[in-house]
Amino acid sequence: MPLPEVFQTLHRVGHFASLVLLVLRAMMAEAFRYSSWEPRGSDMEKPREIVIHQSCNRPNLLLGCDRELLLLCGMLAAMLIFALVTWWGLAIGIALWLLAVAVLSRMGKADPLMRLTYVRHVRYRPFYPAKSGIEAASVGTPRRWR
Repeated sequence: MPLPEVFQTLHRVGHFASLVLLVLRAMMAEAFRYSSWEPRGSDMEKPREIVIHQSCNRPNLLLGCDRELLLLCGMLAAMLIFALVTWWGLAIGIALWLLAVAVLSRMGKADPLMRLTYVRHVRYRPFYPAKSGIEAASVGTPRRWR
């Protein structure tokens, strides 16, 4: 059934069909607007630009600190407070929390991804021997590198 006949059939059915008709016409107009294959002159001369939203590219911080480290320090301070259950335990837990927030916010200001960089740095081996494949004989690590 060709498209104009579909529209005429829908129009005969009633008010709900006319609403569906308006929605379909709007969708088709939007689809046909972007379906041309001809180059549009100056659009083909400049490179394509893609907008990347800022929230997709921003590090995940909480109070200016690394989120995981801040929550870990908060849990440790809460455990200290609830384990000691004294006034001085409460004071020590709050002081620990405030000190951790100060240190972690400074770290977040310097480099928001510092924790990830440090973890990657620790995973690196101190010496990578040069060998050509899996079956090659391994070269020992020099003593001065250990």
